[in-house]
Amino acid sequence: MLLFKYAAKETRRMLHLKAIIPIRIGSRYISEDVIRNTLGFFLFYISIFAVTTMVLTTMNIDLESAIGASASAIGNIGPGLGAFGPTDNYALLPAFGKWMLCFCMLLGRLEIFTVMVLLSRTFWK
Repeated sequence: MLLFKYAAKETRRMLHLKAIIPIRIGSRYISEDVIRNTLGFFLFYISIFAVTTMVLTTMNIDLESAIGASASAIGNIGPGLGAFGPTDNYALLPAFGKWMLCFCMLLGRLEIFTVMVLLSRTFWK
């Protein structure tokens, strides 16, 4: 809901360049930091989903199966679609694809920002 309200706000700001338009959910105003963090999480999520899907399609996996496997891994939503559906398994996937989906499962389960912090150099200094 926050993303849709932000899109509406930016559309109104295109018409009124100097307008200050706050975003409210219920009776609470949402700060710009919360909006920025939400947008960052959403963009990371979609980017990881898209990259995983593209990498799986380069391994001769059909698009439906690649989308299903990516969504299943990062979203922790159960069986995928197509070749990775409820009646099949991930055995036909190459080893790199399995590792990539394992990493996506970690990102989905532990949250993206947590894993990104663990992978950053500044965390380990």
